Amino acid sequence: MLGIRQSADYTNTLTLLRSFEGAIQHRDEFQTKYSLIDCRNTEYFKTLSSENVAQYFFWTDSAVRILQHTVVALEESGKLNENREFKVNEIKKGVLASFHLFNELRDLIRKRGYVQYGLEGELRDEAHRLEEILSNGTDLLLQMRRHEKDFMLRGEQQYIDKFNTRFSELLALRQGVEVKERLIAYHSLFNEFAKVHNAIGHTAAQGKLRDVLGVTERTEKLIRTMVLEFEEESGFVLSRIQLTMQIFQFALLLVIIGMIWFLGKQLSKPVFDLRNALDSFVEHNFELAAQFPFSNRKDEFGRLSLSLQKMADEITITFKQYRKRSEERQKVLKEQKDKLEIQKLLLQENRNLLQERHDDIRQSIDYARRLQNAIFPRKEKIDRWFGTKHFELYLPKDVVSGDFYYIDEVEGTKYVAVGDCTGHGVPGAFLSFLGFNFLNYAIKDKNLENPAAILTYLNAKITEVFNQNGFNSEIKDGMDIALLAIEEKKGEKRAFYCGANIPLYLIRQQSMVTIRPNRFPIGDVIDGQRKFTAHELDLRPGDRLYLSSDGYQDQIGGPANKKYKTVYFRDLLLQTSHLDYEEQQKMLLREFREWKGANTQIDDVCIVGIGI
Repeated sequence: MLGIRQSADYTNTLTLLRSFEGAIQHRDEFQTKYSLIDCRNTEYFKTLSSENVAQYFFWTDSAVRILQHTVVALEESGKLNENREFKVNEIKKGVLASFHLFNELRDLIRKRGYVQYGLEGELRDEAHRLEEILSNGTDLLLQMRRHEKDFMLRGEQQYIDKFNTRFSELLALRQGVEVKERLIAYHSLFNEFAKVHNAIGHTAAQGKLRDVLGVTERTEKLIRTMVLEFEEESGFVLSRIQLTMQIFQFALLLVIIGMIWFLGKQLSKPVFDLRNALDSFVEHNFELAAQFPFSNRKDEFGRLSLSLQKMADEITITFKQYRKRSEERQKVLKEQKDKLEIQKLLLQENRNLLQERHDDIRQSIDYARRLQNAIFPRKEKIDRWFGTKHFELYLPKDVVSGDFYYIDEVEGTKYVAVGDCTGHGVPGAFLSFLGFNFLNYAIKDKNLENPAAILTYLNAKITEVFNQNGFNSEIKDGMDIALLAIEEKKGEKRAFYCGANIPLYLIRQQSMVTIRPNRFPIGDVIDGQRKFTAHELDLRPGDRLYLSSDGYQDQIGGPANKKYKTVYFRDLLLQTSHLDYEEQQKMLLREFREWKGANTQIDDVCIVGIGI
């Protein structure tokens, strides 16, 4: 009995220790989720409510209660020696220290904030206010913002130093009182943000993140040590109990075997006779050939024989009724099966027909996609005309697209266009084919050079195709388009631009200029009432030119699930204009996907960037 009691004590204590270890692991899991997920979730900073924090507190409380029960169990069983008492106290200290460090980390993360909340939100708002009133040194402000974002991404001291250097240079310029006050406020906010960010730690090996991880690892190591000790001790006690039980079981087995042998001699023959009678009953398809033996005996075998006789009679009657119902049921099932087979064949035939129609439509759309991709210029040609100073970001909403881009060179003049046709998918793709071919015909066959003349011709052809030559027309299909012609004479480059609802963005020396388009689309111009206007620009080395459909700006997403908007799109182009063209394209694509999130893409996207 003493051994069994010791085993129960070890089992109970070991169970408590393993439960405590599991609670600590659950706590650490939700602590990690909070540090990795909630600190990058705007919804958390909006409500300051987190399921991960709630679960952290729940499992911390559970761990403390389990540890208290464990200490009581150790004291009652007399197993709380000096060494274990020291480990238990160290574990308590570790749990308490980890709890306090986590709360400090949570306060720092709330203070730092994310996107529009906390210090990061204040920093972004202050930068936007400064951009609105700053007129002298905008390039230095852009560099400060770039260093700010680099620090957020990498957490390196060099970006703090660069930010402070640009701040000193910008402050030294002649500025108004309001600008200086905003600039100093922006500088103070950034340094406070950097201080809080470093206190948190950019990686798990820095700041509070490192402290929390260190305390957690030491606590878990102590818990694991105690679990292993009790597993080893309980294994020794159990092995002794098992040996005792095995000896007892062996002796009991010998007694049982002797009893079975004796009783078997007395009972085996009547049992065999009854079993043979039952076998005969089953072999004769549940028809009783003779009465069961021992029916006349007055003992248990006689009563058993009479019960078996009664049961056999009832089974015989029931089996005959079942056989009759089974035959009737089989007949009905066969008729139903024949009907189902016919319906199944008809259903399969209709399914095959639908699949054939679906495959035909899908193949047609895939072929249309290949045709549409085939009209676009190959990258090798564009590289020959612009080198590495170009990118094309083309994201159809569906398999085929209503957006298209056109890049070609005719007698030394480079033509670049972006078109956005009405709708998307197959209807939009059909119109984009027309637009591309009419544009190509105007430039190469009609030999038109001026973008305004080219768009006038394109408008006439689109209007002619859809019969849009009067106010009563029922078809209102058309397209927005921007066309750019770049020519070089005597070492100087000029650009001629004309647009229909699509502007031209020119970035020069970290400043953006928007060349506004005509405010009407292709296909909506009635002869003689409106004319397309072209703009002439002198180009300089380092200039960047951008044409874009409205699909990027109109995409729904972000924290508030709203449109991206043109003002933020222009700001994104400007802030990424220091990158090379391939990297800028990747940055635009990443921003679009992050903004869209789980939402559906609502329109085709087409952006072309060209460098001088």
